[in-house]
Amino acid sequence: MEPSGAPGAGLRAVRRALLAWSAAAMMAACAPADPGSPASTDAAAPPVAPLDPAVELFEDRAAETGLDFVHFNGMSGSFYQPEMMGPGAGLLDYDNDGDLDVYLVQGELLGSGTPMVPLPEGQPPGDRLYRNDLEVRPDGTRTLRFTDVTAESGLPAGGYGMGVAAGDYDNDGGVD
Repeated sequence: MEPSGAPGAGLRAVRRALLAWSAAAMMAACAPADPGSPASTDAAAPPVAPLDPAVELFEDRAAETGLDFVHFNGMSGSFYQPEMMGPGAGLLDYDNDGDLDVYLVQGELLGSGTPMVPLPEGQPPGDRLYRNDLEVRPDGTRTLRFTDVTAESGLPAGGYGMGVAAGDYDNDGGVD
């Protein structure tokens, strides 16, 4: 046993106390439930009605709004970890008009060789930036439209990406 003034003695005491509290908490959590408590009764759960398969909960409107993007994960058959991860997307106001624009992150070929699934026909490689051109009519109805502004934005949209982070780098009030 070390004297209480030895270097590291306080840290070891804290570790031992945390271990003891953790063990006590686990034992309490694993103890059998009180038979009289409501959580341990054998009452059946109320029946849940199945969803009607004819009711569509979501509708794909990407093409009609101008979002023409298919993620390419770059799989080459070598089973790289990024192939299993989903793509990134960011909602940001790149043109400072008050509407959220869409930045979509693309992958690229991983490893050497030929991709197992080619990039979709007509879609250039790289990330894409879509400007939100929301149309508001005099009667208040709205139509959502997006315009691909990747080229005119000057974005260096190459490389393998999995996420988006945006901020005001130069402190001018706009997203950089």
